[in-house]
Amino acid sequence: MATIIKRNGSYRVQISRKGKRLSATFDTKAQAEIWAYQMEAMILNDENLNQEIIVNEALSVVDIFEKYKNTVSPKKRGFIKEKIRIEKLCRDSTFLIPIEKLTNKVMANWRDKRLTEVQPLTVKRELILISGILNTAIKEWGVDLPYNPVKMIQQPKNPRPRSQRISEENKLKIVEQLNWDMKTPPTTTSQWVAFAFCFALATAMRRGEICSFTWGDLYLEESYIHLDMTKNGDERNVPLSTKAKSLLRLLIPQNKNIRVVAITPDVLSSTFRKAKIAVGLENIRFHDARREATTQFSEKLSNPLELSALTGHKDINLLRRTYYNPDVSKIAKKLD
Repeated sequence: MATIIKRNGSYRVQISRKGKRLSATFDTKAQAEIWAYQMEAMILNDENLNQEIIVNEALSVVDIFEKYKNTVSPKKRGFIKEKIRIEKLCRDSTFLIPIEKLTNKVMANWRDKRLTEVQPLTVKRELILISGILNTAIKEWGVDLPYNPVKMIQQPKNPRPRSQRISEENKLKIVEQLNWDMKTPPTTTSQWVAFAFCFALATAMRRGEICSFTWGDLYLEESYIHLDMTKNGDERNVPLSTKAKSLLRLLIPQNKNIRVVAITPDVLSSTFRKAKIAVGLENIRFHDARREATTQFSEKLSNPLELSALTGHKDINLLRRTYYNPDVSKIAKKLD
């Protein structure tokens, strides 16, 4: 199978077929593709190869990262963020080595170095990404690695689940800072962020979900929103409470293809971050609204399957550990 990677203005071809590994560098992609086609045909026909044009350059780990970024990542919903992560990995000197030299020891040393720079959860996400890239390279591209070194090292431990609750007082502080009265349609960016925050507290929807559903996805009379694609790749219908419908009725209906919440997830995050800091609530995150709503819904929905259907969680244990944070005093009262 031929792998063509553009780097420093030229195109490098690497072929791995029937135990033979060949590589060469060309000025144009067309030349690289023609040579790759000819060499693969010769290998399959067991013909003698022209050794003079074969360049035995070692394929580097960065080459693998670049190919994945250019061919696999664009097919994903989270392409932009993954592209940024991969580009950062490509700048790390650890990976400026031939792929054959990428061992579990190299990956363990990189993990330990990263743990001194960022949070364990970030390192874990990066290791998952690297592991996925290497799996693709081994299984799809014929890269000659005996094993995936990421799978041979210990992963950073998961941090303790957040337990931050959002009180009504805290909600009002943030909404007031964002200059929305909760009675009129939002018009400014800040007001839309306040609306999204209140809507998250009323629905347990994720930030990306709130910023992506359109008027055509909203079935107000039937009391639900249809999400065609969610974080875990599945579609789901989000039931709407009276509070959630009251918020939606503040808005002026638009064309079915127009997004209901007129801001992007990134703008929402940055604006919310500034507002919470301004009122001294640094510990609160927008995503905490999902946990708060889930906890409140759990008091009304005794069946955990109903709760998981509402939030979109496949793993009920994850739902319990991460998003269900009940008031212990209320539980104590139920015991009497």
